[in-house]
Parts: sequence; structure tokens; C-alpha cells
Amino acid sequence: MILTEPSKINLFAMMSLRSRLGLELKGLKSSERSAYALIKETYNLKGSKQRVYEQFTALIEAKKIMEML
Repeated sequence: MILTEPSKINLFAMMSLRSRLGLELKGLKSSERSAYALIKETYNLKGSKQRVYEQFTALIEAKKIMEML
């Protein structure tokens, strides 16, 4: 699948960040800035890693629904 629309590229980037955060929740560390910090700053979410993961997942699901309309 080739992503050419900006909205689909953005959705893919969000899903990649969510995957990174999921790995951080399981204990994986990164030498780069954490996905948790990036998501909190970019999407203005608050809370623990688990809470941010849940909020971000809901945000992605809402975006997927909007893409289908």
C-alpha cells in the first residue's frame, strides 16, 4: 500500500507512535526522546503512560472513523 494523502501519512505516523509507546509500556527503552513525551507534547494529552496510551488510541480510532466518512 502506498500512502500519498497527507491525512493517511499522518494517521500512519500516529499509529507508529502508538506502537512505540506500547513498547515503552512493556519496558523497552530508547536512546531517542520517548514516544510518551512526544505524544504528550504534540497532542496535548495528560496522565500516566497507560492513560496517555488509552487516550491516544481513542484519538486514532476517531481519526480512522473520520477518514472513512
